[in-house]
Amino acid sequence: MHMFGNSRARRIGAYALIAFLALLLGGCVTEQKVCESNLVSGHFEAFWNDWRGMLMTGVLIIFIVSGFVYMLGNLLTHRGLLVWAKNQMYEGFVTLIFAFFALSLVGFICSLDACLVSDCTASSPHNAFDLAQHQLEAFSNKIAEGFWWVAGLNFVLAALVSMNLKLSVSGVGPTFSFANGLSSTSQQLGNAMMVIVAAQVLTMAQILILRISEKMFFFLLPAGILLRSFGMTRGFGGALVAIAIGFYLIYPLSIVLFYGMLDNTVSSGVNSMASQDIPSDASASGWDVMGQVCTFIGTLIVGAALIPFMVFIVVVSFVKGLSSAIGEEVDVSNLTRLV
Repeated sequence: MHMFGNSRARRIGAYALIAFLALLLGGCVTEQKVCESNLVSGHFEAFWNDWRGMLMTGVLIIFIVSGFVYMLGNLLTHRGLLVWAKNQMYEGFVTLIFAFFALSLVGFICSLDACLVSDCTASSPHNAFDLAQHQLEAFSNKIAEGFWWVAGLNFVLAALVSMNLKLSVSGVGPTFSFANGLSSTSQQLGNAMMVIVAAQVLTMAQILILRISEKMFFFLLPAGILLRSFGMTRGFGGALVAIAIGFYLIYPLSIVLFYGMLDNTVSSGVNSMASQDIPSDASASGWDVMGQVCTFIGTLIVGAALIPFMVFIVVVSFVKGLSSAIGEEVDVSNLTRLV
């Protein structure tokens, strides 16, 4: 039981180290594009050619060791050694297939038209990763537009609420308040501004995760295939390959799908708020600015909280299934704590 706990701690430590290195790469490395113009970038092809030599060496070592163990098992008539050698040869052959078709896989990811799952404009990129970042940035711009409109309205209302006119003679006289009835509305707009800021922070965090995913994929896919060559690290290598593909393909495609459906709703919410003019009569019953603000806030909660949760569930399910098929199943609960 103690050994199992230590093994889990080591895996989580390795995942945390990968995330930390990706953060460093995200800030320090600028020329690490995997896809350029829906094709595999020259940087990744050159990087992969260097790694392929290491992969071939690792697989060759596995074949030599497995062949030696197989001959030893025949001499000793030891069934366990024979089974182990056959299994290592099979896994080495599978890793060799991964090595040969890795560039084809990356080429498929780069050439996949993300507009198949979402409507695109003429200026929108078609690569899944680039389109996902484009949609998140557009969503962030809509949040910023809504924030400045709400902040400006709150500033005007706060000024009106605090404005008083006093008519007095020798210090005695009536005091008139122009918009005292709007004080609760001004307070509610202040609360709405805090929600909008939180939504903006969460959206920027998703953009950061996307950029980190690009840096991670550049190194995780070759490293995962290499680690899968050896028996001791085969499970961990398969998990790295699954994480790399999941966060570079499934994650952006899910963002494109969900945020593509939300885009028109956010735009209409901002436009509805902007069309609400402050009435000259503070008691005007037709002024429904808080209704429009509440609708906009509800849309932001869906886009900044609910959709990221749904995207995360989709990505984790994919990573869990793929890693179980090619290596070691990722512990979803511990991955959740890491994220």
